[in-house]
Amino acid sequence: MTDKSATKRKKPSALPSIISLALVMFLMGLFGLSVLLFHGLNTKLVEGSGIDVYFKDSVSEAEIRSFENACKAEPWCLKTRFISREEGIKEMGKLNDEDLQSFVETTAIPLSVEVFFKAASAEPAQVANVARKREANPIVESVDYPKNIMESVSATMRRVQYTLLGLAVVFMIVTIGLIN
Repeated sequence: MTDKSATKRKKPSALPSIISLALVMFLMGLFGLSVLLFHGLNTKLVEGSGIDVYFKDSVSEAEIRSFENACKAEPWCLKTRFISREEGIKEMGKLNDEDLQSFVETTAIPLSVEVFFKAASAEPAQVANVARKREANPIVESVDYPKNIMESVSATMRRVQYTLLGLAVVFMIVTIGLIN
């Protein structure tokens, strides 16, 4: 003879399922927000760095403005900024000490143009290609850009994107499992 109360099952509670599903959905929302914020940070970092084009001393400002307008017409160009000798001296003075600034004032600072890339076009290989093409111009003395930083940022961004994609897949599997 068996006791009915001993073998009778309790009704399963839906509360743990609801709480776990709500928690996973909340984490997915935070994850989605972090992906959007990360994309904005990536865009800011990429569009904030560019190449510096320094010109020969014999080049006139009109030729440099023409060069700048040609860069602006390119599909990869976000913006350009012309830096005169006076602005160059001021910027170096802000970055360095007074002794260096007095030395810089006695030497010639070359005219330059900063060229910034659109985020979609700022792959390290494309930036290097653009820098080589600009350096081949006869009025250009040199082209400078932070090659190591651009490559490092690009590699880090790619790694983070793959990590976030992996986390998204894990969260989707957990969510589907909880719903079923």
